[in-house]
Amino acid sequence: MVSCAVIDEMRDKESVSLDMNRYEETTVRVTPVPYALAVADDWMILTLPELDGAWPSAKIVSETDGAISWARDLFAHLWADATPIEMYLADH
Repeated sequence: MVSCAVIDEMRDKESVSLDMNRYEETTVRVTPVPYALAVADDWMILTLPELDGAWPSAKIVSETDGAISWARDLFAHLWADATPIEMYLADH
């Protein structure tokens, strides 16, 4: 899952390919969230931008079961609401 801003920036660069045939085995969805979230089996990280939108800023990192569970739940919610990349590209 990537942000709309990342996809839009990639589309503006000639050196970046958004050829969906390259990603046949990977499901990609697009979401407008203004932060970064990563979740692994034994850690999670949430990166928040500055108030002016600059990156990176505050990072929340945890290895606790509760934080990892919360991050997985957040990811699942975002994934369910995100737009498949093919639909996003067709509409923008």
